[in-house]
Amino acid sequence: FFSTLVPSEGCRPQPMDAAWRRDLAAVLHPATLAHLEAELAEEAAAEAEDAPPFVLFGEEAGESDGDGVTAVSAALAQEPGLGLCVEDVPLPFRSKLWFKVLRPGGKAVPVVEGKSQRGHGDVIWAAAEYSAEALVDGAIAGLVGPLPGRRVLEVGAGVGLPSCAALRCGADVVASDLPDLWRLLALASSLALNQKVGGADHGPKGRAQVVGHAWGESCDA
Repeated sequence: FFSTLVPSEGCRPQPMDAAWRRDLAAVLHPATLAHLEAELAEEAAAEAEDAPPFVLFGEEAGESDGDGVTAVSAALAQEPGLGLCVEDVPLPFRSKLWFKVLRPGGKAVPVVEGKSQRGHGDVIWAAAEYSAEALVDGAIAGLVGPLPGRRVLEVGAGVGLPSCAALRCGADVVASDLPDLWRLLALASSLALNQKVGGADHGPKGRAQVVGHAWGESCDA
């Protein structure tokens, strides 16, 4: 039994463009952003010298850049209140595999799933969905008070759905996960997208910061 190996351009890392850099600057420390940009450029240069990556039996097989743009455009068209367009989604995540619009507690929250393949933070877990819904529907506010102006720390944030929900509810958020290139790029991109959400019906947004940190390491900085 044999199958066809399909070249997958969507797997290739892309150098950071000006728009993506500007969005990430809103949620990353300048030194962290510079480090991630340099690491991404190095990875993209190394990949450019190699043969195109292939996907075997994956959902990503055969999806072109145009397919990805179409899928992301369709997802955003269903949520016009977000005030986002396909160009707001960073190029490496313009795919139905990576970009999602979730609705915890009825609030549309755009996120991008991770591509790091390290640990267990590249997907959205049920616990994250439960936490995000509790933040949006007021269940947590019943315990700690109104969220606007509160400070929220999410450790092991992964995709960062609860952090995005807290941000959209007006909290100031620090989201942390492994100091891994693609984990932090996805997490920071998700929070940056939610900071860009427009419309008065979405209410006040807090501030966000993404920090790379491995459990067990010193917190001194």
